[in-house]
Amino acid sequence: NLYLHFKGFQRIENLEPYTGLKGLWLEANGLCRVEGLGHLGELRCLFLGRNLLRTVHGLDGLRNLVTLDLSENRIAVLSHLGAATPRLETLNVNKNELADAASIGELARLGELKNLQIEQNALAGDDVIAALAAAPKLCGVNVSGNPCVSATPQFRKRCLLAMPLLAYLDRPVFTSDWECTLRCDANP
Repeated sequence: NLYLHFKGFQRIENLEPYTGLKGLWLEANGLCRVEGLGHLGELRCLFLGRNLLRTVHGLDGLRNLVTLDLSENRIAVLSHLGAATPRLETLNVNKNELADAASIGELARLGELKNLQIEQNALAGDDVIAALAAAPKLCGVNVSGNPCVSATPQFRKRCLLAMPLLAYLDRPVFTSDWECTLRCDANP
């Protein structure tokens, strides 16, 4: 593990000797771009929260990445994650600038994604649920603080119907939640 958070770095550089690195903390620096990480093929956890990132580029070569934290940046569109991080299981994009289903369309390419933190963005529209459900193994989602939660009628019920593996949706999903959802869906 290498801890380089709160250092004021504006660039990622000089990490070539760290080829066996498993975890890298680069939170709360002044990073505007992800670069210089492609040689870290064994990296499993990458923390890039609280920087100045607007795009998600520069993750090529991180094929073993399981956890990625991009929270509190300025990202408006998720892209370049599916091909670069095929084993990604946990993604944190809380407090970014994601606004609609198109901005999170990349979730469909994250075949191993199980946990998603996407709170306090600007997600709006009925099609956000379908975009979330496109991640086939998703079982935990934190989505509170987005306009779609309060603006979409029966948001929780619709999420449960669209994502049958959900065990957590802003709070635990209990058997009684499933029973009520299925019963209410059968008797509209």
